[in-house]
Amino acid sequence: MSQPKTYQIVRLKIGDLSLDGNNPRLAEFGISGSTDQREILQVLWTNMAVDEIILSMVSYGFFDTEPLITTNEGGKEIVL
Repeated sequence: MSQPKTYQIVRLKIGDLSLDGNNPRLAEFGISGSTDQREILQVLWTNMAVDEIILSMVSYGFFDTEPLITTNEGGKEIVL
């Protein structure tokens, strides 16, 4: 039996994160891997209630039990 993977929480600066243009939930909005980060952010803000998440984080803080999941691809941290 193989050992389970272990993960660690690493705090990253927001500026070091990139949004995943290949995320299938964004395809219906015309987003692809070549879409500019600002355009992806605009789609998220307009269509996916990002403001509610931000207001919650401002009001209640960030919970380590609900981390963002990222993967390092080519030296960039991609938010999945």
